[in-house]
Amino acid sequence: MSTERAQLNMLRLFDGQPSPPLFHDLEAGARKTDPQSSKRAAREIEKSGVLRGQRKLALDLVKQYPGKTSKELSQLGTLDRYQLARRLPELALEKLIKRTEHQAEDCRWWPL
Repeated sequence: MSTERAQLNMLRLFDGQPSPPLFHDLEAGARKTDPQSSKRAAREIEKSGVLRGQRKLALDLVKQYPGKTSKELSQLGTLDRYQLARRLPELALEKLIKRTEHQAEDCRWWPL
């Protein structure tokens, strides 16, 4: 991916305007099948800027500590494992990071 395209993806992701993926609504931060309360909470964290901040923190962690699991990353930063479990796949959908998984090993996250 070109540097220009990666920067455009990053701008869209952190501005709360990512391109819509197949199974997850990044703008709302909730799945289409989630209850209304989850969708409401997702809109609240997006509106408040928390979502944007969590995405930035998650991306910075992966860049600083490539090849770590979400559990390991949670011990190195301020986001807990569950916040990372939501933000890391969003970053992967935007092609800012990638996930690897080999046999019995845990998933590991790498910057692109």
